[in-house]
Amino acid sequence: LLVDLNRSLQSPTLFSKYALRLEEKERLELLARYWEPYRHAVRHALLERLEHGRTVLHFSVHSFTPKLRGDTRRTDIGLLFDPARPKEAVFCRRLRAALQKLLPELRIDMNEPYSGVSDGLTSTLRAEFPKNRYLGIEFEVNQRFARGERARWRALQRSIQQALALALGRN
Repeated sequence: LLVDLNRSLQSPTLFSKYALRLEEKERLELLARYWEPYRHAVRHALLERLEHGRTVLHFSVHSFTPKLRGDTRRTDIGLLFDPARPKEAVFCRRLRAALQKLLPELRIDMNEPYSGVSDGLTSTLRAEFPKNRYLGIEFEVNQRFARGERARWRALQRSIQQALALALGRN
């Protein structure tokens, strides 16, 4: 990871410790090559759907480190949303219920391991798009699953897909 596509330009964590060693010109090239095209593509796709009168669910998938600054994080899956946006909260409750039904052994937390309103692309877009038609959800998975047994990771991915279909009413 050299540049975090989910962070704003003002974020102190926009660049990784490796990228911070680069010259400013090289960091600007990273932004031009990765950050700007990604942000533009997401914004364009959302605008296209919103212009056609649709309600849009922006489901942004991320992973998080199991340990941060020496503290073990107990969350297995985190659903991040803005509590001031009722549609986001309702959707996350439905998704959490579906995940818990399919994955009862896992700890599914709301607005953990991060706040649903911290610096991120969904937070930026919430300021741009209508509250009643844009739902910005961040889905966080503990990296221990991706780093673990491959078959278990694949099974988890399938269960997440099924839970998402249930939460969307596509069962």
